[in-house]
Amino acid sequence: IARGAAIYGLSIRSNNLNNIGNDDNLKCIISSRILKYTYGIKVHSVWVNGDPVNRKTSDGYIEKYDCLAKRGTKMEVNQEVTRTYHPIYPNQTAILFSVYYTREYNGKYCDDPGMKLIGKLRIDLPGSGRDRPVLFGLTFGQMEIIATSKNKLNGQSYRTTFKFSLDD
Repeated sequence: IARGAAIYGLSIRSNNLNNIGNDDNLKCIISSRILKYTYGIKVHSVWVNGDPVNRKTSDGYIEKYDCLAKRGTKMEVNQEVTRTYHPIYPNQTAILFSVYYTREYNGKYCDDPGMKLIGKLRIDLPGSGRDRPVLFGLTFGQMEIIATSKNKLNGQSYRTTFKFSLDD
């Protein structure tokens, strides 16, 4: 029922009967929403004193949750949040963005209780070195979340759509 109501709210047309069928008169009742979840991705950061020792990887990193959009935030339909990331290894040939969500307002690790994987987006990373910036974004669409990634050096772009139940 909730999905049907949302679809109806997204597809209401204006009452101008002279232009029925003209998509230019399409008016959406739902133009924004308050996020029900906190969204972010798994990142590898340099392990520092104070980080849990049991989470330190053999190469001196730690996997953490990087929040991109917090629960309770008002988002316009098709609003995008972006952040720039870099490879952690100079010879890295790809970056895998693992997108997670939680009902909590904050998350620290992707294996925290209540943290759920939405999906993944992989981007090829030609060249070498750590100075190869990649722009990652989440767009909060009408009934889906779109993940995009763009290599800022060569312009190569990737995109995937995540659809999930509104009843979660």
